[in-house]
Amino acid sequence: MSLSDSWSGDPDELHGSEEILLNNEVFCDETFATKHEAFATGLHLGAQRPLQDERIHQAAGARGSRPSTAQIDAVLEIFATTAWGDTEGAVANIDSALGIVMVATRADFRFWEANADDAGMPDEFSVPDPASLSPEWRIALVARLLRSTAMAWGVGTDFGLKDDIGRVTMDEDAASTPLRKLLAAELLRGDS
Repeated sequence: MSLSDSWSGDPDELHGSEEILLNNEVFCDETFATKHEAFATGLHLGAQRPLQDERIHQAAGARGSRPSTAQIDAVLEIFATTAWGDTEGAVANIDSALGIVMVATRADFRFWEANADDAGMPDEFSVPDPASLSPEWRIALVARLLRSTAMAWGVGTDFGLKDDIGRVTMDEDAASTPLRKLLAAELLRGDS
């Protein structure tokens, strides 16, 4: 008898509940009509876990790092418990805010780019004491740091010859790209 013969719900609904199923007998009694149903569900979940782990390890191995089982468990827990609709809104707000402040600091950014090297500031991360800068230089530093943040977050800037302020990218180097991919996967499934 297969799991589909004994479990009336979608077995995938129980992913992420392994700990409670393992340790809470009352929950199991309330969830499953028979011990056979509970056993069949356990077999299903046990069969799925190695497949999930292997897919995660293969994907990570392609990038040169392999997460531990504890790290995989942590990611799966976050994935299962995240309110994706709220996350989508928060990400959109960050994207919008970065675009707005970059437009507002465009002249300050240009001042930084034109003068920072001559002022002994080769990059925005090596300014020894930002608080000691004049107000003009502090704003210019903030303008430059905003562009660094936007690039790491995957939002276009006016850095170099481009003027992509606020345009969302799926740049693989952007720190936000994994989150954006998770959002896209969840939203495409309609689970948000």
